[in-house]
Amino acid sequence: MRKAALCLLAMLQCCWIVSCSAVTPSLEASDLVFLFSCKAEITAGETQTICTVERTAPGIIRFSVLQPEDLAGMGYYWSGDSFSTTYAGLEAQSDTCPLPQANFAVILQETLDYASRSDVLTAGENNTFMGEFDGCAFTLTADPETGRLVNLTVPQKNFTAVFSEYNDTIP
Repeated sequence: MRKAALCLLAMLQCCWIVSCSAVTPSLEASDLVFLFSCKAEITAGETQTICTVERTAPGIIRFSVLQPEDLAGMGYYWSGDSFSTTYAGLEAQSDTCPLPQANFAVILQETLDYASRSDVLTAGENNTFMGEFDGCAFTLTADPETGRLVNLTVPQKNFTAVFSEYNDTIP
């Protein structure tokens, strides 16, 4: 009886150890969600910006600046064929984007468009993916349960974006 109880206790302990060491699911690049609507906290150089980001298709993305206060209400929109900037009810459209390459919106738009292509990303540990665009390495980290982006870093451009507050409906 004592041997049976010890055996049962050992089996229960093994089951407990196995259940406590559950492996977090690993994502593949194809699991990443590149179409989304969320909030992003972005650092580009010494500039910090908080904005909403809506990416509805490759080449189609909209930014609405929330902070800093002096830029709140500024909007950038890539429609695939053209670019527009909005502010205080005014809109300027162009066939090409006149923003400098160091602008946070340009970096994020170009990197996401490139990263969303097939066979571009290399999987790393902890649901991290690496790629290289325009001579700059970048790293994307995603939520293992949803595939939603958590952050994007481009060290050579001193750029970081942290994504949060996802809206489940994409406009």
